[in-house]
Amino acid sequence: VAVRVLAPRRFWLKYHFGRVTRDARLALLPGSIVPWYCPWRAVPIIYDLAWFAYPHFYPARELAIYRAVYPRGLARADTVIAISKHTRQDLERVYGVPPDRVVVTPPGVDALFTPVPDAATRIAARWNLQPGYVLAVGIDRPRKNPEGLLRAYARAARRGVEAPLVIVGEMTREALRFDDLVSELRLAHRVRRLGYLERALLPALYTAAGVLVMPSWYEGFGMPVLEAMACGCPVICANTAALPEAAGDAAWLVEPADTDAIADALTQMLRDEEKRRAARAAGFRRVKELSWARSARRLFAGLADGDGT
Repeated sequence: VAVRVLAPRRFWLKYHFGRVTRDARLALLPGSIVPWYCPWRAVPIIYDLAWFAYPHFYPARELAIYRAVYPRGLARADTVIAISKHTRQDLERVYGVPPDRVVVTPPGVDALFTPVPDAATRIAARWNLQPGYVLAVGIDRPRKNPEGLLRAYARAARRGVEAPLVIVGEMTREALRFDDLVSELRLAHRVRRLGYLERALLPALYTAAGVLVMPSWYEGFGMPVLEAMACGCPVICANTAALPEAAGDAAWLVEPADTDAIADALTQMLRDEEKRRAARAAGFRRVKELSWARSARRLFAGLADGDGT
């Protein structure tokens, strides 16, 4: 099978895509957008419908684009790729897409994510960190629940948790007055924001963390959960959307609105070595169930027969 990868330029995609690739038989569209002119099988990849579930977290202009593009594209799609069963359920519930037109293809975990033997030395040299911190990756927008994370961490700190909160990723303007809340909760001396980092730096941070926390309101899958598990980091994540599907039985699931429960999970996980050991072992088992090779097999099987199982 010949594969041609095309640059994701939106204007070009909408108006010229079909003209340039006349010899194609199928278009796999990782940007989720189906071109207006597409004379062959269009197969968009849909990651989530978070904007539908939580519209108040999105700017009006962005919402208008999603509401215009998604129904038209899904109506023209031959097959739809969903990265989780939860996304498939949302597609059926919101747009009436029959389940047999949706191929569920969970992502895999890159080989980059594996325990780093000298992680403690690396994080000390680069960020002056000591192992055992609370780690949050990619909480850059309101649906990731950064406010709930901060309030839960503040409760855990009042209960005696001394580990700092380390945050990876840039914060968007919409991320619910993050800096103001850090000051309000008197956490400025406890919260470290490392900003955007290259992926190659993440394995050491995961390996040395005491726990990863991901209390999102909504995720189409939740890759940091699996990346952390692959590096031997215990995980606490929300019991919402696709996160339980991603985590399997290897994470401590919490209600994202219950900051007391999140604080309790943090406190217990950081203080109980046996819990951390069990979580690490469960995480390694979970990661073995997911791989990019398996994802590719499911994808090609689904494209061949349209079976969404």
